[in-house]
Amino acid sequence: MGSNAKRSHLWSIIVVAVVLSAYAFGAAINAMNAREAGVIYKRDEGVALECVVTWDASGLDRLMDLAVDMEVPLTFFMTASFAAEHPERVAQMLEKGFDVGLLCGDAETLRAQADRMRAFGVSLTHVMPADGADASAVDKAASELGLSTVLCTFELRNNTTDPNALIQKVGESTFDGAIIRFQPAKTTIDAFSGMIETLRHMGLTLKSLSGGNE
Repeated sequence: MGSNAKRSHLWSIIVVAVVLSAYAFGAAINAMNAREAGVIYKRDEGVALECVVTWDASGLDRLMDLAVDMEVPLTFFMTASFAAEHPERVAQMLEKGFDVGLLCGDAETLRAQADRMRAFGVSLTHVMPADGADASAVDKAASELGLSTVLCTFELRNNTTDPNALIQKVGESTFDGAIIRFQPAKTTIDAFSGMIETLRHMGLTLKSLSGGNE
């Protein structure tokens, strides 16, 4: 490789490194601002489970049945648009005693989104910033409406087909006060019973975000 080609390759590496560093720095600043703004990442005590619903998953019925049978409090988060498209899902969740929160991607229209959720009978208390949203801006808008903003302590990613891997993750990562976020993917639902049994075996109490015990 000639000297010019080597220098060009080196500069390409430097540019990529600078871009990645800037992105990481921006993400860290946003997270720090969110913490300072009062976004909830963990509870004082008890473990809370959040299910983020962004599609009408076929496993939602099974998940709700498992949670009812095992007396597990859940909070389902969804956008106002999803609630409008699937009002029967919202009604089903409320009828079974679950909490429903707002997944918000736009702080400027939070009030209108909250009003849409309440129109479906939701007693809205919690807002979750959607991926890519400015958490501190969402928290500021939510606070003005008397709502709490919540993220999570850790998230169960949908990157495995092995339920035991998720059960192990819960056992290794959960502590008293943790908030666990997940989506209604098949593997997560298959792991749900094992996750709950693991948490109870650890002596942890499950609570809803609004404070109710299992």
